[in-house]
Amino acid sequence: MRGQRLRLYLSETDRHQGKRLSDTILQKAMERHLKGATLFRGVIGFGSRGLRSASILRLSESLPVVIEIVDSVEATDTFLKDILELAPHILVTREELDIFDLREFSNAAPKS
Repeated sequence: MRGQRLRLYLSETDRHQGKRLSDTILQKAMERHLKGATLFRGVIGFGSRGLRSASILRLSESLPVVIEIVDSVEATDTFLKDILELAPHILVTREELDIFDLREFSNAAPKS
């Protein structure tokens, strides 16, 4: 299946209506029944708000977060509109890719 991966770059401290933005995005992805989403916490990164890093002295400070979302082109394009409403300030990348659900392959394989 052809699909897309969205990568959303944000910060741990980003909020939407008082809740962590990353939690809100993941919840919205679940509500939309997208194929999958994963949150990655970064150790160090930089962007428009400068350098963010994890050090012993600054563990409570904001770290970079990346959320990857994978689904069909249509589903990710629709979800991108949701993201624009929730967080117009974050960086988003989009890549086309092939999606293989290995459960479908194992069910279609002949049984011996």
